[in-house]
Amino acid sequence: MSGKTPDVDARRPRKLSRLFQLALTLSILYFVIQAFAPQTIGETARRKFQSDLQQHYEGFEVSVGRGHFDSRIGLTFNDIRITQSVGPKGLNASGLGDSQSLEPRDRTAKREIILINRLTVMAEIDPEKLLHQSLPLNTQAIILEGVTANTWIDNEGQLAIAKLLPLPKLGPEAPKMIVRQTRLNFLGDPNAKRPLQCELDEIVIDNLPKRDGTTNRTITIRGNSPIANQITAKISTVSDRIDIRSAINGVQVDRSVLDQLPANLRQTLTGIRDLNCQGDISIAASKSPNQAWKFEAKTTVHDGQIDHPILPRPLSNLRGMVSLSHD
Repeated sequence: MSGKTPDVDARRPRKLSRLFQLALTLSILYFVIQAFAPQTIGETARRKFQSDLQQHYEGFEVSVGRGHFDSRIGLTFNDIRITQSVGPKGLNASGLGDSQSLEPRDRTAKREIILINRLTVMAEIDPEKLLHQSLPLNTQAIILEGVTANTWIDNEGQLAIAKLLPLPKLGPEAPKMIVRQTRLNFLGDPNAKRPLQCELDEIVIDNLPKRDGTTNRTITIRGNSPIANQITAKISTVSDRIDIRSAINGVQVDRSVLDQLPANLRQTLTGIRDLNCQGDISIAASKSPNQAWKFEAKTTVHDGQIDHPILPRPLSNLRGMVSLSHD
């Protein structure tokens, strides 16, 4: 005889059943955590990110559409917008009047200054930061994609986008920041036909922290524009010294470009009846602590023509180089 009683044999299937149920419950719990933890972390970070931006940009309207966390990458934020009220309703984001929004005139229109389609924070998650309501990441790099920046001359005679400076500091600087597919729109007044545009393929910012708490920074830019075939620039800051090197090649300026400028600038150029210029521009500038800027700008005209009332006759086939410097 085996010595096993019928009661023991009866309890064994019940134990196996409870173990199976426990394993099934743990499996379901695991999949639920895997499915919802990224959304929870992403939404928590989105609210924190939007709140910090809104607090920094008081007087502007800030929105962050969506936040998502991926353990293999980090955090991704979509549809980031910063807008500003710009006066009577009837001015749309391109600076043109909107016949469908002229009434009531006492309302204010919103003009979008910044749109970022996607911002990716490549980082490792730090649960302790999350518990303390901070952005829960140790950042390695930041990538911005699909950036549109709109700017114009405001009532104070300043570029509107300059009011977004200084940029918010939401934590330690990332070692690298990459901005891809950036479009800059310089918007005129309601009478302007279209904005002046500049498209930057890539902006790379490398940050190197130093032991004294300062950061050496290098910014490289490359892009193009309807009025320039190639735009490159490099900006370096080392020990409070700033160095700028920039080249704009294949510049093409004609009367239509002048017509896109704001009214106050166009008025000073109304006498120019004809203008066509092709050339290149190079700029070098530097500044050391407690010293004035030093710069040198060179403009090479490959072919140009201009007609102005002060000239006895139109000038054409213009070639040469103009240099301006300050030591």
